[in-house]
Amino acid sequence: MSDMRFGICMSYRDRQRQLDGKLAGADYCEPSFRDLAAENADSLKQYREQLEEIGLPCESANCMFPGDLPLVGPNVDYKKIDEYVDRGAENLATLGGRVVVFGSGGARHCPEEFPKEKAYEQLRFVCAEHIAPWMKKHGLICVIEPLRTQECNMVYNSKIAFDICKAVNKPEIQLLIDLFHFRSENEPLERLEEYRGWVRHVHIASSMNGRLVPQADDGEDYSDFFAMLRAIGYEEKRISLEGRYNDFAPDAKTSLAYLKTL
Repeated sequence: MSDMRFGICMSYRDRQRQLDGKLAGADYCEPSFRDLAAENADSLKQYREQLEEIGLPCESANCMFPGDLPLVGPNVDYKKIDEYVDRGAENLATLGGRVVVFGSGGARHCPEEFPKEKAYEQLRFVCAEHIAPWMKKHGLICVIEPLRTQECNMVYNSKIAFDICKAVNKPEIQLLIDLFHFRSENEPLERLEEYRGWVRHVHIASSMNGRLVPQADDGEDYSDFFAMLRAIGYEEKRISLEGRYNDFAPDAKTSLAYLKTL
């Protein structure tokens, strides 16, 4: 029996999926930070009550920045970033969330004509001065998610993300490992040993089957990944399904049942 806890990435507006996710065995849900940042107090109260009724807490949020809010390049608006992160962080904290996933390949895309090293400086600056302070204010942690090269031309492997975490050197900026992206970039599993104490959230989907959620008979081995997470002392023990489903309710149920055996 797994000692991990499992959540499902889903829209906070989709009540049916929340109900199905709970029945499938999910321990928590992971909505979009981008969506939460746009909500007012009344709608958040309604959402919180809805989740409490279902018994599915909101512990994390993904999709931190919209693509039209650039974090690197010639048109970065730090005041707008501050206002956005503060609002979204406050709303997530109101729901009881703890972790914000910073993938956002569009927002951190470096324009071709812009110097890449300058863009990395901007990204480190944004993390240190325009994300970390708001995370600290609202009691949250931001985890940097490496995305495969097809989705991000900046932070496209775990080593790059880890280097940013170390350069920022603030407890509010930590690391996420997404097995789909990790294996898509052919990263060696042993690399996770370098990140002991830094991995604070995990996403999972199959890298061999078009990003479908893991299944017992899908031909991909996940046991070594779970063994490595335990070996590096992954304390949060929180893993979110972030993948595709052929049929959500039955696929989520069989996926969660399988993962709980690992």
